[in-house]
Amino acid sequence: MVKLMKNRPKCIGSGLITLDILIKDLNFRDLSYYVGGSCGNVLMILSHFGWDVYPISRLKSDKHAYRLVTDLKNNGVNLDYISLSETGSTPIIIQRNIIDRLGNPKHKFEFIDPYSGKYLPSFKSITIKMAKAILEETIYPNVFYFDRLTPGIIDLVRAYKEKGSLIVFEPSSIKFKDFDKVKHLIDIIKFSDQRIKNYKELINPSIIPLEIETMGVNGLRYRCNFLDREWHHLNPFLIDDVIDSSGAGDWSSAAIIYYLQEKFDSSLKNLTQMDIENVLLFAQKLGALNCTFEGARGLMKLSKDKILKKVNYL
Repeated sequence: MVKLMKNRPKCIGSGLITLDILIKDLNFRDLSYYVGGSCGNVLMILSHFGWDVYPISRLKSDKHAYRLVTDLKNNGVNLDYISLSETGSTPIIIQRNIIDRLGNPKHKFEFIDPYSGKYLPSFKSITIKMAKAILEETIYPNVFYFDRLTPGIIDLVRAYKEKGSLIVFEPSSIKFKDFDKVKHLIDIIKFSDQRIKNYKELINPSIIPLEIETMGVNGLRYRCNFLDREWHHLNPFLIDDVIDSSGAGDWSSAAIIYYLQEKFDSSLKNLTQMDIENVLLFAQKLGALNCTFEGARGLMKLSKDKILKKVNYL
């Protein structure tokens, strides 16, 4: 049991929590095992920043889950809502770091077991029954973060929104039948233009208060539907000595959640356009800083205070 602090902000998250296997050579000799996935990384980062975090996940009781849970525990993450059973699944993603022909560091993700040729285990959502049991005993968080839309997770969204949590959604794709069930409950949606290419046409008009579209080296766009309802562009925050760009988006998501709590008590009320742009610049800086380290959460090698000091210097 992780020791909880009364005054620490709390985030509950459900969605993609994986075991990432980082490979540094072609012969699989140099392997590292880490918690990964958007939800996994965001919660781990927030824990590093002093939050109480609670992942909700349905894992298979196997050696891969043991590695995943050990990494969570070692980083101060609360395990109360992690399910381990034979009917669960422990998602695995292989990350291979390479140097391209121009000498630039690149990474690629693999989803097939290199030995068997079979697909690696993938995400399996919590059930409606599991969500109900969690809600009967759960604390109510400052923020609920999710990156997948399933019936069980949709029930969590409804319950936490009713209790006043800030609802943050980071989809990798959108099924509009399911999205229609929660779009009126979401406070912030953040998505990549590479994953969801026609968002602005499909979600128009939008009722989501803050929409953020990331565009890689082209920066990002955002729209505040409680202000002028117009899309605004921010240039990318560029940094030298890039080693590994994986995890940059997860750091920016965690940064948005952290900054909104620190400055505005996890509320979008009364924010100005300058406030929003300060939030997003902070997020861009943290995402860029992580690119100077290897791994999706390499920046966690530094303490929270050292990270924030670096951000202030940028």
